[in-house]
Amino acid sequence: MNPVSPFRTILLIVVAAAVGLASLPLLNVQYTPAASPRSITVSYTWDNASERVIEAEVTSILEGVLSSVSGCTGVSSVSETGKGKVKIDFRKGTDMQKARLEVATAIRNARTGLPEGVSYPEISLGTGGRGSQTAITYMIRSPLPSQEIARFVSSTITIPLSSVEGVEEVKLWGDTPFMLEVTYDADMAVRYDISADDIAAAFKSWFGTDMIGMVAAEDGLTSLKLACRRSSDIGEMPIANISGRVIRLGDIATWRYKESEPSSYYRLNGLNTLTLEVVADAGSSLLATVNAVKKRMADLQEYFPDEISMSVSQDATEYVRTELGKVYKRTLLCILVLLVFVLLASRSVKYILVIAATLAVDISVSLLFYNIFDLSVHIYTLAGITVSLSLVIDASIVMADHYSYYHDRKIFGSLLGATATTLGALAIILLLPQQDRANLEDFSKAVMINLAVSLFSAYLFIPSLIGKPSPESSHKPLSFSKRRVVVRVSQMYMKYIRIGRRWRWAYVLVLAAGFLLMLRPFMKAAGESDFYRTPSQRMLYIQAGMPEGCSVAQLNEVVRSMENYLSGFEGIDMFSARVSSHDNALITVSFKPEYDDGYYPDEVKTGVTATAMNFGGANWRVWGVNDNYFDNNVGAMYAEPGILLTGYNYDMLYRYAEMLEEKLLEDHLVRSPMIMANGMASGTEYNMEHGNDLLALMGTTPYAYYSGLRTRLFGTEIGSFPLGEEMTNVALKSSGQEEFDLWHIMHSRIEADSAYVKLSGIGSVEKKPTGIPIVRKNQSYELVVGYDYIGSGILKDMLSEQLADYMNEEVLPVGYLAEAQKPHGLDDESKKRHSLLILLVVLVIYVICSITFESLRLPFAIILTVPVSFIGVFIAFVYSDFTFDQGGFAAFVMLCGIVVNAGIYLVGAFKADGSGCPNERKYVRAFNHKITPVMLTVISTVLGLIPFLLEGPSEVFWFDFAVGTICGMVFSAIAILFFLPIFCVGRK
Repeated sequence: MNPVSPFRTILLIVVAAAVGLASLPLLNVQYTPAASPRSITVSYTWDNASERVIEAEVTSILEGVLSSVSGCTGVSSVSETGKGKVKIDFRKGTDMQKARLEVATAIRNARTGLPEGVSYPEISLGTGGRGSQTAITYMIRSPLPSQEIARFVSSTITIPLSSVEGVEEVKLWGDTPFMLEVTYDADMAVRYDISADDIAAAFKSWFGTDMIGMVAAEDGLTSLKLACRRSSDIGEMPIANISGRVIRLGDIATWRYKESEPSSYYRLNGLNTLTLEVVADAGSSLLATVNAVKKRMADLQEYFPDEISMSVSQDATEYVRTELGKVYKRTLLCILVLLVFVLLASRSVKYILVIAATLAVDISVSLLFYNIFDLSVHIYTLAGITVSLSLVIDASIVMADHYSYYHDRKIFGSLLGATATTLGALAIILLLPQQDRANLEDFSKAVMINLAVSLFSAYLFIPSLIGKPSPESSHKPLSFSKRRVVVRVSQMYMKYIRIGRRWRWAYVLVLAAGFLLMLRPFMKAAGESDFYRTPSQRMLYIQAGMPEGCSVAQLNEVVRSMENYLSGFEGIDMFSARVSSHDNALITVSFKPEYDDGYYPDEVKTGVTATAMNFGGANWRVWGVNDNYFDNNVGAMYAEPGILLTGYNYDMLYRYAEMLEEKLLEDHLVRSPMIMANGMASGTEYNMEHGNDLLALMGTTPYAYYSGLRTRLFGTEIGSFPLGEEMTNVALKSSGQEEFDLWHIMHSRIEADSAYVKLSGIGSVEKKPTGIPIVRKNQSYELVVGYDYIGSGILKDMLSEQLADYMNEEVLPVGYLAEAQKPHGLDDESKKRHSLLILLVVLVIYVICSITFESLRLPFAIILTVPVSFIGVFIAFVYSDFTFDQGGFAAFVMLCGIVVNAGIYLVGAFKADGSGCPNERKYVRAFNHKITPVMLTVISTVLGLIPFLLEGPSEVFWFDFAVGTICGMVFSAIAILFFLPIFCVGRK
């Protein structure tokens, strides 16, 4: 009996449910889980320094200092030409603000040991997961010049928006500030022996202000500065003194104001407008960040001048809200399907009201615990909530069916054991590596919370609701004819059990043969799938690049042509173009909802591919929408990852990589093998070689020659100076820059120390590959030998594995290792790890069942239902084109926990029968009493997942989880009917 009256019990539970509903607005709702910062990145620059110099003199020093920070679990670094970065990973639970302070202290202590010219290292928190993304963009409309708008944005908007929690960066695109372009006469500069550096130095001196000391004043000490007495006419600027004559800027140069040449471009739907882009941090909630940005922008717009207006042009949360809306609808549909099924099965309004009230209470109380345990609600949490609905209803059905018939709580032991097996199975997810656990952790927590709450409601709430008299149950008197059918079926079932017990070895053989027969093709299919795919909008990506020597403006013109083509498709919702360098432009295309699910995106991709093939001079890559991939860059400095080489000596490692390159060329199906690091291969540059002896005989030095050549070729910005009312960028260029090509470099006479030097007589110019980034992880260097393979991905993976074995066994010494790389799917190590975890789940379930039934044989009979259900999952993914992702793995884990529930209910009833009847008769009696609620739980689980099949195989996680669980549950019914009694019923 209840220690508390049913009325008080119901009242207390209703109050708890009300508190849970009141806490609903406090939940953090987002689309994908936000990664918690678990790493710190330290970045730095050193102009014109090679990657080898930066790695030796900066990166290695910082790595040694930062590796001693408390909580550090690993250090990795990337050294590139002119810059580098060191990443420090920390163990879970580390106070990242405290860790950041320690890193800052370590950098401050190490700063004095770094070479002169290295910038002060910058510190930023990283997530080690998803990258930052554009959260929202605003289109700016105004008749004002773009530089005035840019000034207004930087002073009024940028800082307030940057301070919003979750915002990583605020960028303004499309502004073209004016600059001063100074063009000096190269011949006159040579005649007067004036170099480009002399002119640049004159500008800094003309506008410079130097601090020379402190002087006493009436109000105390004050600083004394030395500034040039300059006129407003820069033509009066002195450049040099030649034989007593002052050469001024106006004597050798001309200048003009012009719009700056953009170094990058960003457009939405081909419109060349001013755009304000707000980038969200990778670890933030996108929905919360955008809502906060909109609120802050609304406050700021109240103070905007009438000449400036802003409107939202792109909101990344629109897709997120749409997808979350789909999830909510599917969840409600799942609840409706389950309740209708229970109503049809019970044919009792009172019975369905009990189940519905219990479900409402479970969900409401669970909301309270989501807030207590700080559980964010996103797509994977909702998956856990939805899945648990079936399990909660299953527990409610079993308790309500038992209590209404027996009017006791003896079934609670079986419920507790069944729930414990599910909780134990889900707890294994917490043992997965961080990459695998990131998405499934919240999924498992949601299910565990809901199941734990359902236990209390099953024990307290349902009996209190049923009370006396009980609602109509499924146990109604049968007619005489139906009883005869039941008796005949029971006798046939007992006969089947007697015969089956003698042939147990045959059942074991059939089960093992079926399991192993399907396991190998399933592992093959899983290895080819994109296991780590994430839910995202269906997008088309178009990347373009120009060869070396081209400009950003030239690539922009080509991209504009592709944008003009895209503007003709009415089904395209939005396309954004970002041109960041001469060899990197990316167009991202999204589609309107009514066109997104059909074949329209495939048609657009086909047209884009055909258009890209017709654009000469540019390299194109087209991907997304489907599995087809287009790349016409035959000379690309990138290849698909092939084999990873690691070692402690970089020079030796590079030699081994070159040996592997030569080995790859022996295979006629291999194309363009290349050595890469950090996803980059070596580019090319022009190298000038000369003979020092010849220069010495001519009475000059390499520096003098290069200085004279530099004066002919000079063309760059030299700084920002106060011209007029504001700072203006100044660009200095030689008049002969554009006409002084490679032929002139080789054959023109350059004056150097009163000598005239022609490069063709002392040296040469050759095009050579540049260096690649130097990557090091935990004191071990890494290089990747990538290559393109003319054949299937499976054959390429086999070749990579064969070459990795060859390198490890025959080439590489101790301290070096070769490892085959797979861009998608599960590698062998991951397969082994996941398989072991599944076995651990089965072992945990066996232990829990052994404790529940105080037996070693009965749990073994229950465990046998698990591999039977796995065969159903194998068949589903082997004989279909479905991608096996993390949803499929979650289905395995869930099946381990819920398939055994039916066995626990049946075995619990069988063991509780204390009569002296034969074992097979006792089992059939338990079977007749429990098979109805057991089959109801199986069917309800299947029906509850059907709504998640509606979106098709493209739906990440949901579809695979639903397919795997449904097929597994169908096969579990076979196991319950035909395998469980054979091994459950003893011989005595």
